[in-house]
Amino acid sequence: LGKRHTFESLSFGDRCLGKFMDRHVSFHERRRFSDLIHSDEELQQLASNLDSKMEAFKTGKFHGLRSIAKPALSPLPNQIDKRHAPIFKERLKDHVLPINESDVTFECSFLSDPAADVTWLHNDSLLTEDLRHSITLRDDNVAELTIKKAFASDSGVYKCVIENDLGKAATSARLIIADVPERPSRPDVQLASDTEVFIIWDPPSFTGGLEILYYKIEYRRAGENDWSCPWFTVSDSLDSTAVIVKRMEPLGIYQFRVAAKTVLGFGEPSLSSRIIQTHHRGAPKLSVELLKREFNLNVVYLPTSGDLGDIPEELDYFSEKSSAPNESLVNGEDGVVQLNVVKDLPTRFQLEAEIFRGRFSSICDAVDKWREHSAHCTAKIIPLDNEQQQKKALQEFETFRDLKHDNVLQLMNAYKNDTTLILIFEKLHETLFQRLCFSDYFTEEQLARIVSQIMFALQWMHFKRIVYLNLLPDHIMFQSKNNWTIKLIDMGNACRLGENDVAVVANNLPWIYTAPEVILEKEAIPASDVWAVGLLSFILLSGMHPFAADSSISDDDIIQNVKSEKLDINWIFGTATQEAIRFTTAALKKHPKNRISTEEGLEHKWLSLHDHMRRRRENIRFSSNRLRLFEKQYYKWMTKTVVDSDIAP
Repeated sequence: LGKRHTFESLSFGDRCLGKFMDRHVSFHERRRFSDLIHSDEELQQLASNLDSKMEAFKTGKFHGLRSIAKPALSPLPNQIDKRHAPIFKERLKDHVLPINESDVTFECSFLSDPAADVTWLHNDSLLTEDLRHSITLRDDNVAELTIKKAFASDSGVYKCVIENDLGKAATSARLIIADVPERPSRPDVQLASDTEVFIIWDPPSFTGGLEILYYKIEYRRAGENDWSCPWFTVSDSLDSTAVIVKRMEPLGIYQFRVAAKTVLGFGEPSLSSRIIQTHHRGAPKLSVELLKREFNLNVVYLPTSGDLGDIPEELDYFSEKSSAPNESLVNGEDGVVQLNVVKDLPTRFQLEAEIFRGRFSSICDAVDKWREHSAHCTAKIIPLDNEQQQKKALQEFETFRDLKHDNVLQLMNAYKNDTTLILIFEKLHETLFQRLCFSDYFTEEQLARIVSQIMFALQWMHFKRIVYLNLLPDHIMFQSKNNWTIKLIDMGNACRLGENDVAVVANNLPWIYTAPEVILEKEAIPASDVWAVGLLSFILLSGMHPFAADSSISDDDIIQNVKSEKLDINWIFGTATQEAIRFTTAALKKHPKNRISTEEGLEHKWLSLHDHMRRRRENIRFSSNRLRLFEKQYYKWMTKTVVDSDIAP
């Protein structure tokens, strides 16, 4: 056995006395950090709050979320306290990193009373003014961040946060590293007549990280003696990958090529099409209407001689246009549209084919004869048959007039006589169904972009004390055929909030698309629109109405399911991200106090612009088949349901 040493052992005692006697002895207590937190109530509360916030930030999940802070609302005219939480009028917009090092400026405008503090972040890191970053706040509440000689390391997500004593708001945008697009596929001339050809092509496989804005189509003669003939531009503003080219010569021999355009300019032209020859004079013409059912196409005319640029079909309207050199897009000062009371309706706008006729109005195409560019518009013609209809029509005019916003249909002009009100709007293209159902699939990234714009538009509406109450799939349209900027249309059901921040609604709402508190109490609040966003998100993520899984279910049963919050989350596509599901369920809460607000929705992780989340959304594709089936059910429901608001084109 080994020798055992104790304190009584001389050798051990001698060593201790000789070595440690002159030193101070200290005792250290080791405690777990969790024990320390549990022993202090204040620390325990701080740690609990921090854990909840970090969980919500990382996963987008809100535990027992309640919208404690009221949404930003503009003060009433008779309100003594004019203060309000800050809100953005114009949000940050994405920028492309310049090819040559040059300055990039992000800017946004906001309203705030009292004055707001402005903070800028880059990839969630605080930015301060230095030699490369200039931060300014103008007197008109425009915040600017200028990055001097921007290069690759400056790319990422930039965020502006404004905050005052009553609340805060945030907006984000990306500085993107991009390149010019690759060449599109070789154009394929599919059909020809004596003076027309129908051409299609595929978009570039790589767009440089940017959206395609337009396509340019060029032609040249390709006869035996035309081997050195130059290329001439037919049109450089095509918004689709299909075109009919008219005004060609019978038995003419041609070649075509196309190029794609982004904000960086045109990319490399495609390979030349095969050489084609038109038919002899008198050959049957192409059926344009039939082709339009299958393709989103443009119709353009071949230049009459030389390189005269494009002569699109719509320019025929301007052969006898009148001159108005200083005429602006809208007819009021500071962009506010005034109601023009006239005896006879003006001849400035040429009304074209009727698009839609409802119970109380009709929609038709129109052309502004004073403008050569952006001349196509839409006219809504509302007969003023009685006092009630006149009141409703004027309310719709006032709503559009007050809602000047990037994501709301823009009112350009308004005219009224004794019998009719005519509202002139910008021309839009494609409803939500038309865009998403055209291809075989759509991505979750596209859905997130649509939902974020809807939330932004609703946030501004609510600040203007207006609740929309009309968020239906065909009331969301796109600004053009190529970009993904959406606009909310049809303010027929919009209501203004009263002094108690509640709006009394009419009895003609689309009830199966309406929040439960509106159904039960006939009163609406801003959270009612958020519920409709959750409903729309569920439809897009599943291709089904969340409260009507069975297509044969009656409207009364759907309304009962809405009241009882009876829905099955399993109908959502299995590939959808958890963040998308959490966002949808948080917006669909039965009780308004438990729903996310528009401010919280815009900051939700599902709508984040950060690369890791954006790439996840881009890689998730949903089949369009279920959404096409739902589209048929939706329009079947629309035909049998009497709704007192009209459907815009």
